[in-house]
Amino acid sequence: MKILIGDDHRLFRDGLRLQLQQFDPSLEIFEASSFAEVFDHLRNHSPVDLVLVDLGMPGGPWGEALSLLATDHSSLPVVVISATDDRATILRALELGIAGFVPKTSSGDVMVSALRLVLSGGVYLPPEVLRQVTNGGFTEGPGAVDMKTSPDTPSLSPRQTEVLLLMADGRSNKEIATLLDLSEGTVKSHVAAILRALNAKNRAQAIIAATRFNLVSID
Repeated sequence: MKILIGDDHRLFRDGLRLQLQQFDPSLEIFEASSFAEVFDHLRNHSPVDLVLVDLGMPGGPWGEALSLLATDHSSLPVVVISATDDRATILRALELGIAGFVPKTSSGDVMVSALRLVLSGGVYLPPEVLRQVTNGGFTEGPGAVDMKTSPDTPSLSPRQTEVLLLMADGRSNKEIATLLDLSEGTVKSHVAAILRALNAKNRAQAIIAATRFNLVSID
């Protein structure tokens, strides 16, 4: 498995590399100190399985960089690892389709667990980030769920509710399929229906919207 770390602080890259190698010594880890180096690696070197990026790297603005990653490398999971976790930043990153948002204050164990989840097809948002976003509402700014057009609690089938709860628990489609004895195709159909019902663009937005409707708990 190959992972690309993008961060302009060498000390942080060294520490993250050590954590990842303890998680899996067989990992191939590459490094970049700017968004330009991230894109250069993706264009000119062998494919990677995951990209970790700090929003504060040179070569921004980061919104344009994440948008370009989503456009040119749509199947590549991107996880933001940032010292900034304000609401507007999180919402914007979610809108751009990131697979996870991990504050730099997280422990090594949390970091590894988050990456393990993302690599299995899930989306990671730590509870404290979910609380920050939902406590401030999710109806303003980039990436907002339009609650005005959905004033009532969305109607989900019992099976869709089960799928939603497992999504909120960080389960991948494959894990959900196994736990509910369904095919992955059926799970994908349920996830798509849940996104439509919650007026969300991706799993992370769906989970956040679900907390606003009290469909799931983040405690």
